[in-house]
Amino acid sequence: MATITVKNIPDDLYLALKQAAEANHRSVNREIIVRIEQPLR
Repeated sequence: MATITVKNIPDDLYLALKQAAEANHRSVNREIIVRIEQPLR
């Protein structure tokens, strides 16, 4: 699998991702993957 580094994520966006991940019982990394996959599949 590939690794991607995303830099300069705004604090409010990271907080929203973190809250969504917690609500969905996922890591922030997994939350990002799910959210990228949805519109691409």
